[in-house]
Amino acid sequence: MIKIYTDGSCLENPGNGGWAAIIIDNGKKTQIKGSKKNTTNNQMELLAPIQALKKIPRGSKIEIFTDSKYVKSGITEWIHNWKKNGWKTAFLINTSRGPIVNEDDLIIALSTNVIAGAGIDVYEKEPLPSDHKLRFIPNALLLPHIGYVTAENYSIFYTQMFENLESCVSGKPIRVIK
Repeated sequence: MIKIYTDGSCLENPGNGGWAAIIIDNGKKTQIKGSKKNTTNNQMELLAPIQALKKIPRGSKIEIFTDSKYVKSGITEWIHNWKKNGWKTAFLINTSRGPIVNEDDLIIALSTNVIAGAGIDVYEKEPLPSDHKLRFIPNALLLPHIGYVTAENYSIFYTQMFENLESCVSGKPIRVIK
């Protein structure tokens, strides 16, 4: 049985990242590695076993060792539904940080139907340029980053700001982040 040991990491998330794998086949040890700029930790964790599997003959019996729950869950739990649904049921939703998603990779995944679709309201460059490729992909729902801007939310924010200030002045702070 071929054994594969994998790891991936990223200095910042997103940021510069790297991955590595050690493949042991009949006592022969092969090391492979790679790096990428403007990537995420999960991408690097996934690239290690993906690149290692590319080095293994199809049909080989393998055992993969990883410290990544994301990788482990993907290959032991989630894969069954992905296969059953033809691999095309995933939707990416990003409403918090634009640079976390590599837009070039997302465009490829959406254009080739690797994933079913995406809903996004944050981008690497805001506002999203009118000629940006994402604007022309039918399975991408794109919105401006204004989800929190409502009269109701502003009313709550302002009321809570005064409550927070008053509680600090009285020496009994509320909503303390620990």
